[in-house]
Amino acid sequence: MINWEANNCKSYCVIKQDLQDAQMICEQIGIKLTILNFSEQYWNNVFKVFLQEYQLGNTPNPDILCNKEIKFKVFLNFACEKMEADYIATGHYVRRIDYNGRSHLFAGVDLNKDQSYFLYQIKHQEISKCIFPVGSFIKPQVRRIASQLNLITANKKDSTGICFIGKRNFKNFIENYLPKNPGSIISIKNEIIGYHQGLMYYTIGQRKGLNINNTYNTSCDPWYVADKDIKNNFLIAVQGKNNLALMAISLIITNPHWIDQIPLNSALKCTIKTRYRQLHTGCLIERPKSNKYLKVILDQPISSVTPGQSAVFYLNNRCLGVNMYIPPLTAISPIDGRYHNYIGSLRSIFSEFGLLKFRLKIEIKWFQALSECPMISELEPLTDIEKKFVKNLIDNFNLKDAERIKEIENKTQHDVKSLEYFLKEKFSLLKSLKKKSEFIHFALKLDLP
Repeated sequence: MINWEANNCKSYCVIKQDLQDAQMICEQIGIKLTILNFSEQYWNNVFKVFLQEYQLGNTPNPDILCNKEIKFKVFLNFACEKMEADYIATGHYVRRIDYNGRSHLFAGVDLNKDQSYFLYQIKHQEISKCIFPVGSFIKPQVRRIASQLNLITANKKDSTGICFIGKRNFKNFIENYLPKNPGSIISIKNEIIGYHQGLMYYTIGQRKGLNINNTYNTSCDPWYVADKDIKNNFLIAVQGKNNLALMAISLIITNPHWIDQIPLNSALKCTIKTRYRQLHTGCLIERPKSNKYLKVILDQPISSVTPGQSAVFYLNNRCLGVNMYIPPLTAISPIDGRYHNYIGSLRSIFSEFGLLKFRLKIEIKWFQALSECPMISELEPLTDIEKKFVKNLIDNFNLKDAERIKEIENKTQHDVKSLEYFLKEKFSLLKSLKKKSEFIHFALKLDLP
């Protein structure tokens, strides 16, 4: 299968070598080699979309789109209709398991090589026409079988990177199709700390190639790309791999695609991956209010969630599917203030505002738990009025509250104490709670039995 014209590859593409390998393998095992050229379909349905996503500031994954549009659509239809094939077999490290009258996609046995992340957009009808011979083996077993059969590709290196780029420098490649648009790199304090060569050359969480002057360092930690401001052509950078600006605690996912096409009528506890080879993270998909989007609460923060990449859900190694993130500045924009006109009501779900509200909620819950602990007789349980008061602190948390916490933090230079002092300010508004506010400090630090 040829999806990229060789004359566009020059000496960088591996198409020619792959074709030679395929020819020799077919001669070895005695089958006919048929060469199909889908480069026009690939150009229109994959590569153009790839370029459009980069222009929007996203970081797309063309392999996912290629599987959906070419391998499991154009090629599958050709094989079944023109060649009258019953099935196609591919080398993807995934498994097909049939039950309840449907074909389901499962992760490959070799979780280090599992490729279900790239196949989440295909449908169960298409899976039913596929065979995945290597999905039940680990990679060393596959190589051993190939060696026993004396196949010339038994020790061939795994292919990596984007197929149509090959070994070329990505920046040099993309410059042939998209114009440069240099701009400023800014900190979350809106300070210009450097200059970028074009937003399309950078991705969220990227560390290399920022060239930020040490003058702007606030610590010894390296700088990372935290976000992109497409409208103003700003690249936003922060210091530290674990900077809160890089973390997501919730996600909004648009136009969910379920492999099995089963509607989600209630909340679902499962796991999620937001990039290939990422460890699974537990999550809760809330009961959908619309079939156009999903709200996902993560069990623990995920770093560097990137607009344009995909969120894929799993239930006991079964790939459920789902879809791309919402567009940039709303997928997981961690920076407040600059983008509030764009993200509106989504501020309560993610961003620094969302993190502050989340922390407030946790600390109040701990304070309540402390008051109910029989080991602490000095603190009486909260009354109904007090419970309602603290609940309203969470429910009515607003931008002014968040700004007050940040103001206290700037004065004290301590993020934990800023929340403690903020809660004491609020508790002082209710006479009975003011007396109990001295225990906030313990709630913030104590691990109850």
